[in-house]
Amino acid sequence: MTKKTKVILFNLLLASSFFLTHLASAQNIEDFLQKYTSENGSGYMQPMVYALGGNLNSGFIHSAKIPEKRLRVSIGLTAMTAIIKDKYKTFSATTDGDFRPVSTVDAPTIFGSTEGSSIENEDGTVYNFPGGLGMRSLPLAVPQISVGGLFGTEVSLRYFASDLSDDIGDLNLLGLGIRHNVNQYIDILPLDVAIAFYWQNVKLENLLEAKTHLIALQGSKKFGPLTIYGGPGYEGSSLDISYTYRSGDVDEIIDIELKKSTSLRFTAGVALNLGPVYLHSDYNLGKSNTLAVGLGFDIGSKK
Repeated sequence: MTKKTKVILFNLLLASSFFLTHLASAQNIEDFLQKYTSENGSGYMQPMVYALGGNLNSGFIHSAKIPEKRLRVSIGLTAMTAIIKDKYKTFSATTDGDFRPVSTVDAPTIFGSTEGSSIENEDGTVYNFPGGLGMRSLPLAVPQISVGGLFGTEVSLRYFASDLSDDIGDLNLLGLGIRHNVNQYIDILPLDVAIAFYWQNVKLENLLEAKTHLIALQGSKKFGPLTIYGGPGYEGSSLDISYTYRSGDVDEIIDIELKKSTSLRFTAGVALNLGPVYLHSDYNLGKSNTLAVGLGFDIGSKK
């Protein structure tokens, strides 16, 4: 590995560390998770499943071409941004506790307005629903290494770990993927085609755990230094939240298992190949629409 290659790799991993640690260690992350201690918490946090899942299931490839016999290693960093749809910024929240009569109101989700909602009963008692983060998008970045060339098969690894605060615990991201060259069986195809499966797990030790998977059909066509790529896929994601809610001298364990999300998705993107270095960008349509931009380099054959 050349000195230049080592510098590029170091910068990619450093950038990834900054993005992930910044996202996970925001000072108020526990405050937002503790806004609700009832079933309203599921509605409040549910859009996080769609956004986080959309991000993690993006940015895996910059080409569908996989060498059949020659070794190729790809190392890169992909930044993703899930666009938060308006319909995921509010949910139907219900009053609880001693408030009467039981009432329902549209309240902000975790991505919704920073201004909460409230409802007042006949005796003037007011029930307040807290606001959200006021976010239009959710950013994330992950490093990835892929190794291919044995029987037209490629395996991918995404990994990141960081020791955060005592309250939040360790941050761990692990992603595994495998894809296979279809052209070696159907050599009359006018483009490169591969089938793929990816699985990922993100865990904040004392707060949450997210799991995602993606089954995809990938295609690409090279035009000089440009590669057009994309294809359909079927994705799934889940998110479990667990934390200690403290009220005075009383500690209560709150566990929220959010509704699992499954949906079809479609990817369309373009890559620019500049020798061993590549740049790529793609847009993903699904439960949560996601924009991904990646930078990296290939070592080995592209034939």
